[in-house]
Amino acid sequence: MRDSLGRTMSLHRVVVLLIGLWPPSEAGGQATLTPVGGLPESYVLRGTIRDTSTGVPVSEARIWPYLRGWGVISDKEGNYELRWRGPGVETFIVRRCDERNLATVSVDFLRDSVLQRDIAIAGSLNRECTSGDRLPWAVDGRDTTRFTGHYTYSWEGGGRLEACDGTRYSPDWDSALGQKLRQRQKRDGQVSFVRFRGRIAQDHLADKLRPGFVHVNYPGPLFLVHTVEEVRPPRRGDCG
Repeated sequence: MRDSLGRTMSLHRVVVLLIGLWPPSEAGGQATLTPVGGLPESYVLRGTIRDTSTGVPVSEARIWPYLRGWGVISDKEGNYELRWRGPGVETFIVRRCDERNLATVSVDFLRDSVLQRDIAIAGSLNRECTSGDRLPWAVDGRDTTRFTGHYTYSWEGGGRLEACDGTRYSPDWDSALGQKLRQRQKRDGQVSFVRFRGRIAQDHLADKLRPGFVHVNYPGPLFLVHTVEEVRPPRRGDCG
């Protein structure tokens, strides 16, 4: 099957490993339910990050929504809180000072507008993070990796980036590029030529594969955007 530029469209699979999830609990009596047939417009997700072996709260843990250009950090008591818009099942990656995934949590945003997930992690949790330990979602002027290729819009899943060398990435919807793509997308399968600079934020979800865990149509890692250089309709020879 080919798209409007004559490129072959294929199915990609990757294994997603879910680890380190503490059992869900009620939000201290604060969770609210919407009337039957209705769903909240927004949600609050909160909880405490703790050391698996000691139960001690862990500060400076990074809670990073999968394929999003933002996140939150646990405080001195290990507490975190974030807001989410719209229902759905979402994945959150938990790290600390480096790029190791210490936990991966799946959260179902449905009828409860306030959810609590306490998360247990293990690793080198004693040292303090430094200014050199970048946040998973951080991007700035130091990040000059260039993307040149196309974005293909899909009403199911938001679409994908495909570089001229065929490598696929997920768009940074929280960036200026995301705003420009939203303005252009009109129909399913619509293609735009894009060129920007930034960095690739590896999620490492497939580093330790385990049989039986698959994610269909894996869109590729998030490509964080710092500078948008060009967004326009595609032309023959864009990658020539």
